[in-house]
Order: sequence, then structure tokens, then C-alpha cells
Amino acid sequence: MRGNMAPVGIVGLGAYVPPDVMTNDDWAEIVDTSDEWITAKTGIKERRIAAEDVCTSDLAVIACKQAMDEAGIGPGDVDMLILATSSPDVPLSSTAGITQHKLGCTKAAAFDINAVCAGWVQALDVGARFAGTPGYDNVLVVGAEVYSRILN
Repeated sequence: MRGNMAPVGIVGLGAYVPPDVMTNDDWAEIVDTSDEWITAKTGIKERRIAAEDVCTSDLAVIACKQAMDEAGIGPGDVDMLILATSSPDVPLSSTAGITQHKLGCTKAAAFDINAVCAGWVQALDVGARFAGTPGYDNVLVVGAEVYSRILN
């Protein structure tokens, strides 16, 4: 339902995952399971593990910089930053606001969407709706998680 909104599109993409990998075989050494069982039940072969000093916003910043570079925009061009996460840097402050500060997007509105797996899709939808309205020419949407700290 786009209604009278202007058409919008994706002009830059970015992605980042931490370099440390935990395979199903690594996991099987910790719990009573196997690579075959995990793969059959989840389709997962490996997961990325963030270092202890790496926050969700750190991952988001790297991906955002890539997307901004590809789009040919700088921090001052970003009108809004929407960050989908269920693993925020801190409990009571927006990780989008922290990411906004780290990027230097001083004029951007910034907020989190916390909807677990559906968060990225919801953030993209909200971002598209804002991008189709006056005053929001460049909306930066990012999904970032550091689940390696909270899942066992």
C-alpha cells in the first residue's frame, strides 16, 4: 500500500560479519549433538562470533559505512537511521542513536525496531514509508545482531 507516496529504492548496500567462526562440529564438542542433527533441524552450518569488546553498533557502523559509500552519500546526508536489533548495546538507550553518533549522522532521526527475526523486514518497510515522504531523502536501514553473547 504505497498510496500517494513517491517511489523509493535501495541505492547502497553494506554487510559485515565478525571474523570468528563457530562450526557445528565446534558446537558438538560443547553439547551432546552433531553437525548432521543441527544442519537437518536448522540448516545452519556455522555461526559468527563477535569478540567480547564488539557491540551491535560496531557491526552496524561497518555495514552502514559500506552502504553510504556505495550510495555516494556522507553522514550529513542521512535524514533517518533505523536499526533493527534484538541485541542492543545497552538496555535503555537506542542502539540506532549510538550508531548515529559513531557515524556522525548529526541531523538524522534515529530509532530501533525490536522485532527479533521480523525486525529487518519491518525496519525496511518503515524506512521505505519515511523515504517516500518530504524531508527524508536518505533513510539508512540496518539490521545488526550480536546473538553470540546471549544464546547458548
